[in-house]
Amino acid sequence: MEQLTQLTLLMNYTIFHMGVYITLSALMVSLLGLKAFEGRAQAMRCYLVVALVCFMLAGMFGGVVASNIPYFNSLPAFTASSIGPWFATKALPAWFCMAAEHTAFWTGVFVFLFGFWWTRYAQSGSAVET
Repeated sequence: MEQLTQLTLLMNYTIFHMGVYITLSALMVSLLGLKAFEGRAQAMRCYLVVALVCFMLAGMFGGVVASNIPYFNSLPAFTASSIGPWFATKALPAWFCMAAEHTAFWTGVFVFLFGFWWTRYAQSGSAVET
């Protein structure tokens, strides 16, 4: 029973993360369209695109993890297995998909925050001289 509880928690955790990825992606796309943010949005465009790609990858890996959890009865069996999307069901180790999801998400967060910081100081001239 405890193993099934762990799988349920992993599913809930993964679904929550996918909601975070969608919310943050929508926020970043909205920033591109705001009139008040227009100047900074242009300067941050490459950072926003990279962050969106990272969130998209995180969501894809999260979807692969979430869609394969129901086929297992225990967390150790799941993490030891190979999983994948419908066209390549045994493509990648499950542990790799879980790690790739987190790595892509945190890379996207870092790129976004770095871009926000960099464009703020680059435009004001206090961090970078033009």
